[in-house]
Amino acid sequence: MSKNKNRGLVPQQYQPSTPQARAQTLVAQQYSGPIPPPEAMEKYNQILPGAADRILKMAEQQSQHRQGLENSVVKGNLSHQRWGLIVGAIITIVVTVAGTILALYDKPTEGLIAILSMIGIDAGVFVFGRLRQEKDRAQKLAEIDEAKKGNQ
Repeated sequence: MSKNKNRGLVPQQYQPSTPQARAQTLVAQQYSGPIPPPEAMEKYNQILPGAADRILKMAEQQSQHRQGLENSVVKGNLSHQRWGLIVGAIITIVVTVAGTILALYDKPTEGLIAILSMIGIDAGVFVFGRLRQEKDRAQKLAEIDEAKKGNQ
């Protein structure tokens, strides 16, 4: 009986099956923007009639929404710039008038310092504002150039 004891535990020899050739193809599609390519739109319409029209309406609404936001931002920036100019002009006028009054009432040094300080501040704001605009413009042009190089 001890001879038959391990009989069922004898490992079977591994025999590989005949090799079969298999080929797999992976197709990936990518698009950018809110509207899929025409082939995809056609498939959407096959699955759900009217889906392509709904997708186009959604893209149009999103575009209108984005343009509205951009318009609000531009108007807000223009308003802030306008108020900045108005407040700056008022401060310049007040300080110049105060400097003139000081000069007329026996404080010529203080009056002259006030007037010249205001002129210096206005000139500094103008010069640094121009430098910042030029820096921003150069940075945007560099970004555009990089984007063009990336698309090639």
